[in-house]
Amino acid sequence: MSDRVPKVQACDGCRTRKVKCNGRQPCPQCEHFNLPCTFSPKKERTYGRRGRLVAQLRKGGNDKKSSPGSDSPYPPLRPRARGSGDIREGTSDIASAPTSTPPAQDERYSGDNSAAMPYVESHVSCATKVTQAASSTVTSHAHYSTEYFQALIPDFENYTYPVNPIITSEHIRCSIRLMSTDAIHAALVYSFAAVTINLTMNQEQHSHPDKLSIDFINSNELGMPITTSERVHDLMNHTLRARAQAMPVDTSSERTLSEDLIQVRIATCIFLEICWMAFKKPKQAFLILREAISLIQLLHIDRGSGTLTESEYAQRQRIYWEAYIHERFLTITNCFPSILRPLRSAKTMTDHSIPINIDSGFKRLIKLFLILDDDLLANWMAQNDNTADPLNDDRLENDSITVEWIEHKQQQIDNEEAEVEAEQRRLQGTPAALTELQLADLFITRAWMRTIVWQIAMSDFLLSSGPAGPERHEALSLFFPAHRLSAQLRKLAQFQVETSIGKHGSGILQKIFEISNTIADVMTLFPVAGEDGGRSTDHTDSIQFDQNQSYQCMSDFLLLVKVLLSFERIDKTQRDIILSKVEALKIIFPGMDFINSPPV
Repeated sequence: MSDRVPKVQACDGCRTRKVKCNGRQPCPQCEHFNLPCTFSPKKERTYGRRGRLVAQLRKGGNDKKSSPGSDSPYPPLRPRARGSGDIREGTSDIASAPTSTPPAQDERYSGDNSAAMPYVESHVSCATKVTQAASSTVTSHAHYSTEYFQALIPDFENYTYPVNPIITSEHIRCSIRLMSTDAIHAALVYSFAAVTINLTMNQEQHSHPDKLSIDFINSNELGMPITTSERVHDLMNHTLRARAQAMPVDTSSERTLSEDLIQVRIATCIFLEICWMAFKKPKQAFLILREAISLIQLLHIDRGSGTLTESEYAQRQRIYWEAYIHERFLTITNCFPSILRPLRSAKTMTDHSIPINIDSGFKRLIKLFLILDDDLLANWMAQNDNTADPLNDDRLENDSITVEWIEHKQQQIDNEEAEVEAEQRRLQGTPAALTELQLADLFITRAWMRTIVWQIAMSDFLLSSGPAGPERHEALSLFFPAHRLSAQLRKLAQFQVETSIGKHGSGILQKIFEISNTIADVMTLFPVAGEDGGRSTDHTDSIQFDQNQSYQCMSDFLLLVKVLLSFERIDKTQRDIILSKVEALKIIFPGMDFINSPPV
């Protein structure tokens, strides 16, 4: 007789928690945690039929059928074998297609797509090839239909493209048609949807009035995310999976390095970067932007147009400058180094294939960011180096920042502002006039740059608490942000805050915060008001502004704060910083009505 102890069956609770069970009911473990102690019946082992796999292979099929849906909101994108299940028609997701001749052009590209036909034709052949490669196909997913993406194009044209003119809506439509067979185009479409939704919709619900796509966007079938942040995250996840699926598995493959597809990949990277910045992920944004810059450098845009048409080369130039602008912004906000240099020919070619106001508005933005040259960035990085001693003798001796340099930078900003205002008056009422969306971007970016230059001057002890005098630029005054900037920012009341400012995303909110924070710091230096409403006279002579002027500055500042806090996407830490400084200013301005501040 064997002395082996019979195997004890564990209860369901102990098996789930992977702890030892004595087989009693209730067992000590379940009794201790007050859990129901149950025993599921043992499953009888099933034995496969001999020769089943051989017979299955002879039939050339698989007994298992793929389920059309998935319980996971983020299903993995994997190659799908032909014949493994039906693919839902009308969906936008990539699926393996039979390696047959593609549909005729009139069927595949129906509609008015004349502007995109060269782009479409150049991709038909590569789309045919990609259907034969499992490395570029992903599984079907029913969450997003082609109609869903098509419905987002009007918002893309109205809000995303005017300030990010790197890829047209016709190119997006072409990629929507190709995305079922090409993961590179699928990644672009998902990222286009993510950035458009991120810039145009609020957080509470995934829609806004008078929107054509409201039926698609409010649908919560198959577990679709409802809030904007959830939907953007989901689309970003789809983008990343499609990008991974598009990577070549053959070391000799160079398909993804074709120039047309490089442009698609660059646009995808930049759209992802914008979204990551919105979610306060600057490291991820910087990393994906560097990938875009690497791809841009493969195009050798600085060598001239070559065989490209004027319109094609102008588009590549805009791609270059878009990355240039975003990289310089990340250098200022996060101190990441910039590697892109201005193109040898700073004058961007005119592109007659896009609206003239978009072309001219983007050129204005380029000219503005050219003010952030290498010298300015180097001094800004040195100023924000926490390990450096600001009073170090070597730093002071080798410092290139002078009063003349500060005045020159501020004068460049002044000149750009005057040019825009004069041009806008001349073109008022014509298609060439800039839209309010573009003007708001230029206006706030200009004020932000003034703040940057002023902070550099302050760090080098070049500011004066007294009047600048007629021979000096007013930006050399310690109170410049409170005097000049607050008065200029009074013009914010002229803009439609939600449509003209809110549609720019996180970047413009970051700029408004930096401006507000700087003005608040300067306002705390104002002489404290006495109980009788007068001002202490210790610094009045040197500062040279009266009580009415001070309260006007405070009123302008509160208007700016109200604009900033009206956006639900503002970072919580930034909100708390601004509110704490407003509380501190209540002591300095006891008679100020902080509750009924000027309306936006």
